[in-house]
Amino acid sequence: MKAGAIASVLLLASACATLPGAAAAQDMLTPILVGTWITQNQSEVTIEPCEEGFCGYVSKVELPQEVIDKYGPERIAELQGDFRDVNNQDPALRDRPIMGMPMLVLTKEVNPTHLEGKIYNPQDGKTYDGFADIVDGNRIMVGGCVAWRTICDGQIWVRAPVIVADQTELDG
Repeated sequence: MKAGAIASVLLLASACATLPGAAAAQDMLTPILVGTWITQNQSEVTIEPCEEGFCGYVSKVELPQEVIDKYGPERIAELQGDFRDVNNQDPALRDRPIMGMPMLVLTKEVNPTHLEGKIYNPQDGKTYDGFADIVDGNRIMVGGCVAWRTICDGQIWVRAPVIVADQTELDG
């Protein structure tokens, strides 16, 4: 092999050695996924790094209209926002609060914009094979699948705006 060819191979090898590995890819996803996301029904889920990968917790509850219609606005008002996981298939979990409840665990990065894991749906009390596709820095497609991931449905979540208090609000 000629000296020029050897230098090219060494240059290519050193460039490949600096490509991000799996840990670096996880680090690249962190700034995109981490934060609070507004769901289709205007609830909010906060996603943060966790031991399993990325975990999402309910951080704001907005009830879907069908729930309000089912129980009536008077009963909903009586609860004063203390909504419980009454549809959970596990009777032991039916009294846990929806607020702060874990509902999304993304454990497997299939590619840099697609993660898979589990997603819990408090409307039917079931856990599904889940996924999150990064659409862009402000939108993710989150969904669940059944039948060995052959039938999937999802919705776009939009990043919640970050509200920064100005100094007069902090002083007041």
